[in-house]
Amino acid sequence: MKAEVSADHHADAGAAYGLSLSIPTNNRVAFLFPMIGKTLVWTFLYVPGRRSATPESDGKWIVHLPLSTIGQLVPTLDRLVEEGTLEKVKYAHKECPDVDPLPYDAPVVCVYAVDATKEKTLEVLHSLGIMPEEWKYDRDTPLDWRKGSPLNERMREQRSRYIMEQYLAEVWPVRKD
Repeated sequence: MKAEVSADHHADAGAAYGLSLSIPTNNRVAFLFPMIGKTLVWTFLYVPGRRSATPESDGKWIVHLPLSTIGQLVPTLDRLVEEGTLEKVKYAHKECPDVDPLPYDAPVVCVYAVDATKEKTLEVLHSLGIMPEEWKYDRDTPLDWRKGSPLNERMREQRSRYIMEQYLAEVWPVRKD
């Protein structure tokens, strides 16, 4: 994605993305933004610095999909984020079960929107064959993970199970005779 950045943002933007840029005479700089970010649990499709929401209206459509389906959808979702049709997408990549809060659940995909765009975002998802399970405001997420909540209890059970399985695999390795 090409993006224009004012000259006073040149140093920060270049340093943040490891780019060396020259400033044209019109005092504008064009360069490619990376569109995919990754943590130990999540992969993000986003445009850095683009934020059209307020905390009260931020939310996401949530759906669980097989990794193979997510892999097929990523190029399309990335293009839609780059074009501005979708605000941001993140999905659990399931590559690091040691830190995944729900290592046994199917990967979750979150497609972000705001109140004003959530129905249009839903239409776009339906056109891709994605049928979200729920809409959730970001402000409600901490409540879903609070101690004693069903999601927190499922996380605790799965983390305990995962830790026990890892321990048993080290103590009693599978025999290969």
